[in-house]
Amino acid sequence: MKSMSENGFHWLMGALLLGSCFLDPLIQGILPTWDPPLPSLATVIIGLIWVGRFTSWRLELEEETNRVLKDRVERLERRANALEDELRARNGPFTPSPNS
Repeated sequence: MKSMSENGFHWLMGALLLGSCFLDPLIQGILPTWDPPLPSLATVIIGLIWVGRFTSWRLELEEETNRVLKDRVERLERRANALEDELRARNGPFTPSPNS
């Protein structure tokens, strides 16, 4: 399940990425010797692998959560049916009154 800090983390990282797009040219204007690193293809591939793995992990977590919830619902349905059967056994067969 999604934690509260996860949204904050993604907002922070998005803001840092967007800020870095504007910050590097500004720093180059102020400091002429500033030479920002250029991301290489390997860096982009590693980032894409990280994003893909994170997505895969979230999907696995969602599937596990759904499986557990389905199991709980099935157990509750069996328990409710057993309680209904027990109540019927205690009260005897239902016989409608002639006035109903």
